[in-house]
Amino acid sequence: MTTNDQGKLSDAASRERQVDALFSQWDKAGSPGFAIGIIRNGKMVYGRGYGMATLDYDIPLTTQSMFNIGSEAKQFTAMCIVILSRRGLLSLDDPIQKYLPETMEYEDAITIRHLIHHTSGLREYCPLGRFVGFNFENHIPHKAIFDLICAQKGLNHRPGTEFSYCNTGYILLAEIVRRVSGMNLRDFSEKEIFSPLRMKNTFFRNDYGALIRNRAFGHTRTDAGFRALTSDFDMIGDGGLWTTVEDLCLWDANFYDNILDGGDQTLIDEVTTRETLGSDEVQ
Repeated sequence: MTTNDQGKLSDAASRERQVDALFSQWDKAGSPGFAIGIIRNGKMVYGRGYGMATLDYDIPLTTQSMFNIGSEAKQFTAMCIVILSRRGLLSLDDPIQKYLPETMEYEDAITIRHLIHHTSGLREYCPLGRFVGFNFENHIPHKAIFDLICAQKGLNHRPGTEFSYCNTGYILLAEIVRRVSGMNLRDFSEKEIFSPLRMKNTFFRNDYGALIRNRAFGHTRTDAGFRALTSDFDMIGDGGLWTTVEDLCLWDANFYDNILDGGDQTLIDEVTTRETLGSDEVQ
């Protein structure tokens, strides 16, 4: 080994110690923690878990621990829609009623593009659900949420004129994927994204009772100590994706050298291009 190689190893070890120091207060039994991956040139150069995946049994977190990544799931739903669009099975400028005739027809049409970019004006389904008595700590069937969305007679704003973050739109996008492809979002994303990228530990959980190996639980701090946070949702599209740090590194690498849907890099250009509002504001 040359002196230069030894120096590089020493520098890498020093950086790793600095990273470890950032998370040291959580890196112990009895504490929820983190799993991290550091990517350089498309490859994970350092990965580690700190703290516990579940405090019930003090199981340590690793880079293979399975996390519910919440709204980060939306990028995968959008990718599925764009793949369908590029194959000519739908247009991003189609009105949603073309695929979801149960939804209300408003004065200005809501398009698939509006759903993707959070400019539809649709109301958030979680507050709506609480108004009608849903308890989101309990199991609520997907159909109950879909029917609630379809029953809304008004919008928060005209489609395309404002940005308003909206989980509702991604519930509808998942349903459009199902109706257009003949596959639910879990199966379509597995076939078109996760399998090609070898993301073997990533999936949309469309059955709240499904077992998840190496699962990491969310935790919240209370006056009495930590409490586990779980989800009984069957709804997917806006969330519901389970994955690992290692798999997310594979997803990241594909942005720089795409292999999905024939390997054309313009797919990445399309999914990373910002939309322009009617008022010329960029979001």
